[in-house]
Amino acid sequence: MPFGGGDRTPAPVVKRHLLIAAQTQLLSNKMQLRAQDFERTLAVATDGDFVYCDPIYRAVTRGGFDRYGPTVFTWADQQRLAKACAQASRRGATVIVSNGLQSDIVKLYPSAYLFATHHGKAIGKRSKRQSNGAELVAVFDHKTTEDDWSLFGSKL
Repeated sequence: MPFGGGDRTPAPVVKRHLLIAAQTQLLSNKMQLRAQDFERTLAVATDGDFVYCDPIYRAVTRGGFDRYGPTVFTWADQQRLAKACAQASRRGATVIVSNGLQSDIVKLYPSAYLFATHHGKAIGKRSKRQSNGAELVAVFDHKTTEDDWSLFGSKL
């Protein structure tokens, strides 16, 4: 996730020693951080794991924000993500995906609980004053009911 530029500053992270706190947690719980494709990460998710995916939302036009780095998140990547999430869910993992609320994205998640939600921007000049539009929340969870997840928004 990119951070910085404009009026944003990493000062709260430094002041509150958040990186040291994160390091302590990671070391004490024998966790691992890996920089790898989401498909490899989801391939090892099993029963008892919780996975949250927040991919680049699909732009209606190529002029939209579709990357965090040099690689574009393509439609094929959207399809790979949906498939990998469903497979992880079948192995018992709970998976939540947020994405833009577009009909072609919704169709990628037929076996998930689907919700529509709206929220304001968290950063930037339009922060909290303007909505980013409708968002999709897809929940793969075989242990609870759709009603248990309804806090995310209205059911689709």
